[in-house]
Amino acid sequence: MKTLGEVFHLFVCVILSRFNAVTSIIYVENGKSVTLDPNVQGNPEDILWTFNGNKVAEHDLNEFQEYGQFRRRSEIQITTGQLSVLRMTSQDSGIYRSAIQIDGKLQNSENEVQVIDAVQEPNVTCILNNITESKTLFCSVSSQFQTTFEWTGSNSIQHSGQELHISKEEKPDSVFTCTVKNEVSLKSTSFALKDCLTGQLHAHYNNFWLKYSVYDESGLRLFIVMFL
Repeated sequence: MKTLGEVFHLFVCVILSRFNAVTSIIYVENGKSVTLDPNVQGNPEDILWTFNGNKVAEHDLNEFQEYGQFRRRSEIQITTGQLSVLRMTSQDSGIYRSAIQIDGKLQNSENEVQVIDAVQEPNVTCILNNITESKTLFCSVSSQFQTTFEWTGSNSIQHSGQELHISKEEKPDSVFTCTVKNEVSLKSTSFALKDCLTGQLHAHYNNFWLKYSVYDESGLRLFIVMFL
C-alpha cells in the first residue's frame, strides 16, 4: 500500500492532480458518526484520508488500513471514496483531506469537522413587574457552544432571543415555549404564565460570569453580577 502514500507527497504537482478544493464545515454531535464524501468522478484505484496531516485510513482496493485514534472506528467505501468515522469525540475535530487516485491522477477534497455536544434542556424563569404588571420570561442553558433561542406561544407568537416580554393583557393560562438550538440538536421547555411569581429571581450565566436580576418593591430591576 505504498503507491498512494508516495503519490500523496506530490499534491503540489498540479499537473498530476485534480483538486476538488471546496472546504466546508461539518458539525457532528458528540458520540455520533460522520460520513465524509470526497465527491470524486470515476472509479477509485487508491484512497487515502488524513486528519490534520496524519493518516486516518487508506484502501488500495485489496487491503484496508486504519491508523492512530481511528483504529476500529473508520470505514472507507471503495466505490465512492467516502470515509465514515464512528463514535466521534471532540478530539476528532479538525481538517480531513482525501487523496483519491483515479486513472493515475489524484482527486482531492477537504472538510473541516467540528464535534460539539447536544444542547441541554433549557430553563425558563419568570419575573412579574409589580408596577406595570407585565411579565418577562428568561430562557437559559449551559453550553460552551453557540446557541440560538426561539420563543413560540400565544397567538402564534414568534420571537428570537433569551428574553420574552409579555404585557399584562396576556391570559394567565397562556403557555410559552423556549427552544434552544445549536448546529446538531435542539431542546424545548414550556412555561405557563400562571406559574409566574412576583419578584422571582432568575440567573443568566456563561463560562465567565453569573448575573442575577430581580425587581424591588418599586418595580426597579436590579442586577447582581458575580465573576467566576
